[in-house]
Amino acid sequence: MIGRKNNTVLYVIILVLAAVLVATPFYFKKNLSIGDYISAVWRIPQLLEENQSLRLQIEDKNNEILRFAQNDEEGEIAALATLARNDVISAKVYSLYPFNTKNRIYIGSGAEEGVTKGKAVLISDTVFVGIVEKVSENRSEIITLYDTSFALPVRVGMQETDALLQGGIAPRLTLIDKSKQIASGDRIVTASRDMPYGLSVGYVKSVSEDASGAFFQATIEVPYNLNALRTVFVLTN
Repeated sequence: MIGRKNNTVLYVIILVLAAVLVATPFYFKKNLSIGDYISAVWRIPQLLEENQSLRLQIEDKNNEILRFAQNDEEGEIAALATLARNDVISAKVYSLYPFNTKNRIYIGSGAEEGVTKGKAVLISDTVFVGIVEKVSENRSEIITLYDTSFALPVRVGMQETDALLQGGIAPRLTLIDKSKQIASGDRIVTASRDMPYGLSVGYVKSVSEDASGAFFQATIEVPYNLNALRTVFVLTN
């Protein structure tokens, strides 16, 4: 490995010397001496080391960006979310620690801030997390997909297959027509008339027949960690 590196340096030096010989008539007009050229050549190993150091720094930054993006997908930095849309009310999420409650979340905005019952709640411009169920003056209660009473018409995949999202500890899609094809990774979006069409709910995880054998059902995965949410956005339209 060392021999190969030395050979590379030698090749570079030879190329630089060749370039110097060709360019000498031009550069001497700028009062550069042979000593300047020799000094530049001897700095080549140092420049190569500096270049390698910069490449390693860039690689570290790229890895940091990748980790940041992966954490964002898991909802670990949901508190940093900002929206481009202006039809929302930003609200902080109350902590229920140490309880691992997921079926409801509680926010520090209510009627005084413009929150109304039945409105969709988001964690980004299009990612749906729940529906406002109760509103007081400065607080509101949000029902999430993890509540057994939660039910929402949705559509799945490129063919926009109808399904009913049934809430619970493990939310699932139900009543899927067996003549339709859905697959793992298909996107799930809202299709209820009570909210904007096409809000992202999550993705299909696995598909199977239901107990009756008359329909397909599917488990789902969502693009956030509910317990990590710090800020949510309530739609106003």
